[in-house]
This record gives sequence, C-alpha cells and structure tokens, in this order.
Amino acid sequence: MSLNETNIEPDRVNAIVEGYFRIPAVWVGSAPEAPESKSEVSLRETIIHKTSLGCGIDAYAMQNGLFLFDFLRSSIGEVVRVPGYQRPEKFPYKPPREHAEAEVKAEQVGLLRAQIMNVHQACLISAEKVRRNRSAAMGFPVTAWSTVKSIGIDQPIHYHADIEDVHALARNVLDGKYEAAFKPRQRRVLEVDVVSHSFTTLDYILSLDGGRFLPVVEAAYQSACRAVEHRFGESIAIGWTVCEQLISTEWKHLIERNESGRDDDRRLTKGRKKKLFGRDYTASVMVEMLELHGMLPGNLYENLEIARKARNNWAHEMAVPGSQAITACQEAIRELLARKGIHLWLQTGFRSAGGAAWTLEIFQRVHGDDVSGFCI
Repeated sequence: MSLNETNIEPDRVNAIVEGYFRIPAVWVGSAPEAPESKSEVSLRETIIHKTSLGCGIDAYAMQNGLFLFDFLRSSIGEVVRVPGYQRPEKFPYKPPREHAEAEVKAEQVGLLRAQIMNVHQACLISAEKVRRNRSAAMGFPVTAWSTVKSIGIDQPIHYHADIEDVHALARNVLDGKYEAAFKPRQRRVLEVDVVSHSFTTLDYILSLDGGRFLPVVEAAYQSACRAVEHRFGESIAIGWTVCEQLISTEWKHLIERNESGRDDDRRLTKGRKKKLFGRDYTASVMVEMLELHGMLPGNLYENLEIARKARNNWAHEMAVPGSQAITACQEAIRELLARKGIHLWLQTGFRSAGGAAWTLEIFQRVHGDDVSGFCI
C-alpha cells in the first residue's frame, strides 16, 4: 500500500540532532569577517569544536553560537521510532497502543534533551569562570519545543519563523536571515578551551551516578535564572528543592558511615533504616544532625537555614525573600554540588528590574512643575 494514501499514518522518528542558540549571543573561536554585501545571508554554521561524550552523544559548537548534540548513537535521549498505522474510516478513533506509547516516549526524550542543553548552559557559564576567570550573563533556558532540530549533523538546521519561539527569532535576526537593519552590540567571543571545558563538565554530570544529578543541576540553573530576573520567590522554591536533594545525599552517607563495621550487633536494622529515611526525618532535622556530626561547616549550615526559612515563608505566606536569602541559597547549592565534583559558577548578580530612568528635571519639563503626591 502506498504511503501517499491519505489514510496512512507513516512511521516517524524524532530528531537525531537537537541543539540551542546561545542567548546572549556569542561567537565561538573567533568573530567571522563581515559579509561582502547586505544581501548576503551567512548563517556561519561552521563547526569549531566537537567532543564525543561517554554516553555516545556527539557535541558540536558552531561559530555562530549554535550548540548541537547528535543523539544517533546515544544511550540517553535516544532516537525513537513511532510506528505508523492505517487510519480507520470511522471517527473518532484511537491510534494503536504501540503508536501512542512511542509518541509518549518521544515526548519524554524531548524533555530530557532540553534538560541536557540547559545543564550545558550552566556548564558553559561556569567554564568561563574556571578557564578565563570572568563572569558572564546567564543564558536563556530552552524548552523541548524551542530547540533546533535536524535529521542529521550534515543536514541543514532549519530556522523556522515561529512567532512563539524567541530563540528562533533571535537566531534569524542576528544571523541576517531577514536582512534587518539591526546592529546589535558586538558579540562576545567564547574561546575553544572554554567550550571544551563545558563539554567535559557536561560529560561528567551525565556519567555521575547514572545521570541522577542531571535534573538536580538543571534545577539549580533554573533557580539561578529566576534570581537574575528578580523572581526571588520562584528562585528560592526551586533552589531549596535542589538543597533538599543534596542534603538527602549527605544524609545517606552519614547512615552508611554508621552502618559500616557494625556487623556484630547490626545496630542499624532494616526497620531502623526505614525510620531514618522516613517522613519523621525532614530536611531540617537532617541538616541539624549533619552539622552535629561535623559533616556541614558553619557557613554552609547557616546558608541552608537561611534558605530553608525563606522558602517556608514563600510557600506558606508568599513572602518574597530578599536578595541575601537568594545568595545564601545559591552558595549552599554551589558548595553541596562541589562535594560531588560538580563545580558550578552561575551568575550571582541581578538584572535591573526597570527602575527610575528619567531625571525629575526632564519629567517636570514634559509634565509641568506639579510633582506633589510622588512617593519619595
């Protein structure tokens, strides 16, 4: 039966290559030469650096700041085949179970891939600090539907004019696809050693404990992004969740340390261990016990307490935390992740929320001298 028949839903596969365009925009390696004419459209998708990760992902950095990941031979974020079927004539109908299940799996893979790319953004900004001792603005997180997609690394990366995708719009404008009369500020250049270090860090995170820390690091990145935007309540809620995950890991180490070498009396029975990992032992209790056992230094303990109280105030009263609480939370996350060999240096400053921009003299000139009733 021909696939051109209208009642046939063909077999499909998800993207083999996915990636993201770095915002704020950068050049990788070096800035290219200016095009010879305004009509010349140069996407500048020249491969500057490639790294093969341990899980089978091939990671690429393009000159125009596009980072691509080839999942063809990957053990995670794998390529999914969604089997086709012949549609029945009667409506409504349900697709076959194997088709529906494969579609769900493909959606889950898309979400995982977006997590990997957001974690790479955290690795990228951290690599600038480690390799070049400089701070940089946080990148904009990507979603599963806003990544660029392709059937292969040698195939064109489509720049869809999607009005909902700010990443696509930024790529198209900055790369001159629309020939817009737009002259952005000079893009920064990311050196090859910075990019290489970012891929190495990503590789380590993906390999650590079976990839268990991938969502933890992405949540840390999302928390920092919310902080930069002054969304302090959301930042502390996400950040404290990261802290709880890492505190639980330290708590597990404490239990294992006390369990080892006690085969004679089996002081830690299965029932007791179940209790120690039960609901009675909250993150607050774990923090206290870890500090008493010398597993948390004073500054880390204090930062965790500040973050915990700020999160509780936000969760129960919607009380927006101050910048000091956010900084304490981010510092606690950084130190706890460092214990796992994950060294993140995320942006600690905050973007302007849009405060006063015009002098009172200009305001008076436009609106008159009456400035009574102003909040001063």
